[in-house]
Amino acid sequence: MKTLIVDGATGIREVVSLALGLLWDDANILVGEIDEGSFNILEDEHRQLMMLDLGRDGIDGYDVLSVTRSVSDLPVIMLTSIEEEPNITKILDRGADNYMAKPFNHLILLEREHMQSYTEASTG
Repeated sequence: MKTLIVDGATGIREVVSLALGLLWDDANILVGEIDEGSFNILEDEHRQLMMLDLGRDGIDGYDVLSVTRSVSDLPVIMLTSIEEEPNITKILDRGADNYMAKPFNHLILLEREHMQSYTEASTG
């Protein structure tokens, strides 16, 4: 499972990497920043999942999601500390497949039922 994690917080990146490594034995996790060359990763590396921080320093997560959707249909899970319903609706309307509210621990991530569906989609 090739996953791209884009989050400015080291702790979040570590928790997500740990959880995905526990969930998928064959996890290939790339932790990174988004810049002009990063979107090539989506195509060249055949990523199967992106976990994207909504609150990026200097970069709007909604913009990153829009650009991602223009070049790829890979599943995107937004990571956000914003839990108000209008913001969640905006995240989903802009093309995110799901979201997770921060803070969370790796056990919560592992228990999310949608995570298993990405495994099935990537192997099927």
